[in-house]
Amino acid sequence: MLRVLRWSGIVLGSLVLILGALLAGLWVSTRGEVEVLRTVVDDPSLPRIEVGGVLLHAEAYGEPGSPTVVVLHGGPGGDYRGLLGLRRLATRFQVVFYDQRGSGLSQRVPEDGLTLEAMVEELDGVIMRFAPRGRVHLVGHSWGGMLAAAYLARHPERVSRAVLAAPGFLDEEARRDLLERSGGMRAPLTLRNLWTLATVSVRSLHVDGPDPEARGDWRMAAILAADLEDNPMDRYWCDGVPVPEAIPSWRFGAALMPALLSSLTGGEHAAGQGMAAGLDRFEGQVLLLAGECDALTGLEHQRIHAKLFRDARVLVVPGAGHFMFGERPAELAAVVGAFLSR
Repeated sequence: MLRVLRWSGIVLGSLVLILGALLAGLWVSTRGEVEVLRTVVDDPSLPRIEVGGVLLHAEAYGEPGSPTVVVLHGGPGGDYRGLLGLRRLATRFQVVFYDQRGSGLSQRVPEDGLTLEAMVEELDGVIMRFAPRGRVHLVGHSWGGMLAAAYLARHPERVSRAVLAAPGFLDEEARRDLLERSGGMRAPLTLRNLWTLATVSVRSLHVDGPDPEARGDWRMAAILAADLEDNPMDRYWCDGVPVPEAIPSWRFGAALMPALLSSLTGGEHAAGQGMAAGLDRFEGQVLLLAGECDALTGLEHQRIHAKLFRDARVLVVPGAGHFMFGERPAELAAVVGAFLSR
């Protein structure tokens, strides 16, 4: 018995030493400056507005008084950098971009402020700031399309037309379809993937500011961009090959995604019902965009969503995947501009 315990201690001690050596090697190999951009709270040079007591990174292009287009980025937790190709619309519209609370370069807020209702209220505040007396057009990509739909259900009278580009899910049928297509949006825990995640986690320890959320924000962005084995997100792209330059970003908001997805799949908004309920009240036209190569939120998935609206059609974007605004910026601006100008 003593011999067994002795050998068990030796084996356990060896494993601890090996693990320690691996972590030390990772720490050394991942050393280097890791920059995380400051938010509007700490960088006075950034364009900003205040809505509901929260500072938002935001800017508008075009003439005030022109028909207003509010652009909603994806994520949850992303930013509007990859959607700036829509500035081309500024010759005919006032085009408003903003990073949602807890996202991009906007102010971080406590978790109880990261709910669907808070996001809808914030969007209403943005709309009232730039178009207080008229209706607006909404253009939302991915999660931004979901947020736009939630706003349509609650304030249909404030919107003329809406473009929803590859929204994730708006009701239970679409949620089940997305989970089935993506295998739960989880990459398998293979040795390669575990090593990649460990490398990212250790490197994130080198992040030093500029605020308490910076380390977590950097880590989440790095995980989402990592080259993982059998990554379901590769199905967003043509031929399964990611194009990093098509999704430029300033900074990810790590806290927003788990907080919002939790609220959207439980309680009052279970399975997206909080978004789908009331969409038939919107009388304007809706254009649903689907990337030709998008195997997760493409044509068949958007046909499920089209049934929720009074007047909706689905348009396939040739040669594009989920991140169509970065892959085909000029073409998408022309398509969106033509639809909103009718």
